[in-house]
Amino acid sequence: MSGRLDHLIWTARHSVRPPVYLFGTMHLDCDLFPELQERCLRLVESIDLLATEIDLESMENTAFPMLEQGIQDHLSPQQYERLRDQLIRFFEFDLLPWDRVPPIFIYQFLIEKILPKAAGKPVDHFVWRLAEERGKKRTGLETLERQMEIASHLDFSWQIKSLKSIARSPQRFRRMIGEMVAGYRLERLPQLYRSSKKQLGPYRKLMLYDRNKVMFSVMEDLIGDQIVLVAVGAAHLWGHYGLLRLIKQAGYRVSPWKG
Repeated sequence: MSGRLDHLIWTARHSVRPPVYLFGTMHLDCDLFPELQERCLRLVESIDLLATEIDLESMENTAFPMLEQGIQDHLSPQQYERLRDQLIRFFEFDLLPWDRVPPIFIYQFLIEKILPKAAGKPVDHFVWRLAEERGKKRTGLETLERQMEIASHLDFSWQIKSLKSIARSPQRFRRMIGEMVAGYRLERLPQLYRSSKKQLGPYRKLMLYDRNKVMFSVMEDLIGDQIVLVAVGAAHLWGHYGLLRLIKQAGYRVSPWKG
């Protein structure tokens, strides 16, 4: 049974400014959520600008920056081969071509390997293309360079430890991701926030709270005179430092979108 806070799309209204819509996304195939697709179609028709976490057009045309040292530089040959073998066996993912990509991004690759798939685009990409087709302006609240800078502040041993934990306990990892998918289907926003916060461990401030503040400061420059849809990872909306609370503090009244 859904609670009153279990919603992915919210409206923020102000006495003298246009409304702002906030949509919690997840990197899931949009064809798995036909009802959500229909709601997005109606929502995008009513906006002037779409703002996602990063400009997805530029992301698609930008290669991942590579680290000077890779994962195998931080492990013994035996440890590296064991990790590589486990990832191939359990996730059909070969670590070697991605060795110099920050492990935090490899974590996302593994999630995508086990997520349910249909024939559509991820939810955020679906909304991005929809806005393009409707002739709406689009922008990003962060840059890929900024995200890479954030990743550079994560302790490399912590990232490798997390990756090894996934490789050792693939069923636990699959179960955790399955619970997140179920939570997204039921629009359980507080649950999604708590799950993400737990996964980030000691880096929740860097990866969640601080990023929310930066994204909101960019939002403030966009929302004064146009109707904006902000589509970001669901975990960024909720919590004491979430975008919903930040926009309330800026004088907006927030409620679930009923469209």
